[in-house]
Amino acid sequence: MTTLILVVIVALGMGVGGTAEQGSFGLGGFMLGWLTLELAETNAVLSLAGYPTLGETVLVQGGGGSGGAAGGISLGGLGISGSTDAIQGGRSVGLEVGFSGVTVDLVTRPAQRLMVAAGLTLGKGSVALTARTRFAEDVEDALTSPTTTYLNASFFGAMATVRLRINVVGGIWLEGWAGYIVGFPGRWQDEDRPLAGPVVPTQGPVFGVGVSFGGFPSSPPAPVVEEQPTPERAHPGPEGEDTETEPQRPAPDHE
Repeated sequence: MTTLILVVIVALGMGVGGTAEQGSFGLGGFMLGWLTLELAETNAVLSLAGYPTLGETVLVQGGGGSGGAAGGISLGGLGISGSTDAIQGGRSVGLEVGFSGVTVDLVTRPAQRLMVAAGLTLGKGSVALTARTRFAEDVEDALTSPTTTYLNASFFGAMATVRLRINVVGGIWLEGWAGYIVGFPGRWQDEDRPLAGPVVPTQGPVFGVGVSFGGFPSSPPAPVVEEQPTPERAHPGPEGEDTETEPQRPAPDHE
């Protein structure tokens, strides 16, 4: 929780200000990242049961989009998911995790080709654990002596992020981001039946890189105004009416 608070403070500090021209924008794209989970309790239970232990780094992928105003607030969505597994002898373990939600960011544009977005994603996630003891010989063997245990859990969570976007060319932006996710899970479940046991792993730092498409709409060129020639003023007639000016004729020559 302390790390989450620090990320939010840094995010708010980076999300204010800016020297380049601000304005409205829209972006969407995909990303790859690394999520580190606290799996000490889960691995302890797996080890006691004779299963291999899991690595704490999960490769995640996902995407999202956002739109708003640089120098202000943007709204959007973000989703990530990934998995990790371990195999030892005839036994294997797999862990899947996913999270998605609504993102609110403070956005600044300190340079023409640079944006910094910092904020929170609030949403819901899920975790699934699959443990296999062996492979079945046939259908009868699989039904009489089940080979796989499947546990799942869902959670509500928040993810604080700081994202740096660099405009490479046109509407293509490279993105790098760092953050921290905190979940508030229930218990592991066998289908809908809660089970006593270790804490469901739902928090840890996350880092990622990605590509986004979009940007700031280009301003239309200013209209060209052609100068109109000034019409020749008419001379008033004897009754105040305007009469057209006639060109002067040269006087005839008298011999």
